[in-house]
Amino acid sequence: MTTLVAVRVALGGGAGLLDPGSWFAERPKTWRHTTDGEDLLLSGRVSQPADGPAVDRLLITVRGRLAEINTVSREDAGRFTIFDLTDVRTRLDGPPANALACRERAATARFAVDTAAAYLTRVINWLTERAAASQQVVRHRLAAAAVALSCGRAVVEQLSTVDDPCLAATLCAAALEAALEAAELCAETHAGQSIVAAELDQLRVLAAVEPAPITPVLPAQPDYRPAASHDVRELVAGLDAPTDLASELGRVEALAQTLPVGVCARLVTHRQVATGYLTGTRWHDDLSAGKALAAIAVTEPHGGSDLAALRTTAAPGPGGLVLNGTKTLVAGGVDADVLVVAAVLDRPGIPRRPVLLAIDAGRPEVRRTELRTPVWPGCGFATVEFQDYRLDPDELLRTPDNRIAGTAELLMGLVRERLVLAAQQLGFARRRLIDLPGQARLRLRFTAATALLRQSGPDMVEASMAKLVCCAVAADIANVGLLGTDEHLADLASARAALLAAGTPDINREIVAASLLPGLPRWDNHR
Repeated sequence: MTTLVAVRVALGGGAGLLDPGSWFAERPKTWRHTTDGEDLLLSGRVSQPADGPAVDRLLITVRGRLAEINTVSREDAGRFTIFDLTDVRTRLDGPPANALACRERAATARFAVDTAAAYLTRVINWLTERAAASQQVVRHRLAAAAVALSCGRAVVEQLSTVDDPCLAATLCAAALEAALEAAELCAETHAGQSIVAAELDQLRVLAAVEPAPITPVLPAQPDYRPAASHDVRELVAGLDAPTDLASELGRVEALAQTLPVGVCARLVTHRQVATGYLTGTRWHDDLSAGKALAAIAVTEPHGGSDLAALRTTAAPGPGGLVLNGTKTLVAGGVDADVLVVAAVLDRPGIPRRPVLLAIDAGRPEVRRTELRTPVWPGCGFATVEFQDYRLDPDELLRTPDNRIAGTAELLMGLVRERLVLAAQQLGFARRRLIDLPGQARLRLRFTAATALLRQSGPDMVEASMAKLVCCAVAADIANVGLLGTDEHLADLASARAALLAAGTPDINREIVAASLLPGLPRWDNHR
């Protein structure tokens, strides 16, 4: 079968390849081609949308390679231009059609993302001049636009290495979706003001004429083997120590596809605490072998995870520092052997400041009460009380340069927690999405979220962006399914809880907004 496609001069000076078979005036079976020596003899009709009058040549794919036609008759048919080929001769001497199609998809995606980026920059400059961006709703809308734009950029980066036209079509559509979302958020930000949204109009036209796959291809999943056991201690013993952040995120995503939600959350919590806070301590070997389990306790009943509002204190007492206070919603707190606790170091004559402690959860001064929640069933949430717990010297965690671990280390752990949570939610989302028919837009959003996470590093802003996107996509996918089943309700509750874990969406948007608008007064300074 011969496929006829047109090259447009409107995008990139004649480098706009249409999806083969997308714009035919007649069915492809009406085409015929014969060979005459080294020439091809072609006949048929094809239509080109909108910019047909500007087309300067046609490309035909035969047997996977390209042939070019420079002169062809055409007629105007309203929104389309009809090209009539009657016994046209050409040579099959062009490059492989798949390679050209992938390059065109990449060029289209890059054009869309660059257009949205220029629009966002223009809106930020306009708002900054008027100090309008100090309002919370404006800051967070700009942050959402920046997050969407980052997804588009991550997809474009991935698209530059793709040689599969089906995957390229999916990635291009995902980039267009992200760029259009960013532009629409920009337009909402300055609604009614004196900015002409020319970029938004360009992207809407491009999204309308650029063909998107009916069923987008899901990105490749990390290599994994189904877990032979659901026992957390056995799982810990069977896993190698993480070598780098990227491999750990891929492993978490893979585990989330095979393990129950609660078991995976418990395993991920343990690995994050053991490798992020307790490396080099006396508990490290037992934690790596699965002989002991770890958890982190930061949240308090009255103030959540706000470090400035901590009431759990480590103060001087008989025999040294004594810990008192209450933590709640401690994931894995029921069966943890070691707890990393955030508390306030309260010594006379020294400013109070948060510190990190490694607590033996088996001592009688630690009282645990299991919390029954529909979120991550099997994870073992608990409320933990510390009553006159006398701290041993090595239970005050220290950095490699022997400083007392505190706010900086907790914030770096929070960055890692957000990235790990994003990977976990992507794994859960893929497991659900595979079983859902259709859902083209969710598949495109999932593709963009995957690209963003895989290019995110241990940076506060990148982690906040990845957490926002991946958890939002997972929650939307969880909304689709067999409503009313126990499994679906548990998945839905867990996906919604993940939106709040490791920082609410508003907190993460504020982190992104602060990176966009440095030096501008925060919205809450105007209260």
